[in-house]
Amino acid sequence: MYEEVRKCFSTVSNLEALYVGKTDDTEYNENRHKKEYANIKIIAKGTPQLISEGEDYLIKHLKNDFPCFIDNKNEGSAGNPDANMLYIAWNINYENINQVDEPEIFDNPYELVKD
Repeated sequence: MYEEVRKCFSTVSNLEALYVGKTDDTEYNENRHKKEYANIKIIAKGTPQLISEGEDYLIKHLKNDFPCFIDNKNEGSAGNPDANMLYIAWNINYENINQVDEPEIFDNPYELVKD
């Protein structure tokens, strides 16, 4: 999952911000972030433990890959301990209509499972 996210956003030259989070309520989540981020997408589903581990992993690695853009203040998972969905929120600075190159994020969220 991480490789797909990294690959997706590495092609966006006009990326402004990325945020990784977890939730158990997509409607609340979208309302919470709609003033800050134009795009929010659920990228994985799973148990709260696996979602927290996935959030930790993504934040850590995306901070290395996109240090100027990642908005997460914490180094790892925080917030809702019952969250069963992982999401990414982002903004892209469209300078003109020809730059609408929004990344192709997963149409179907990953299902996180324990090995």
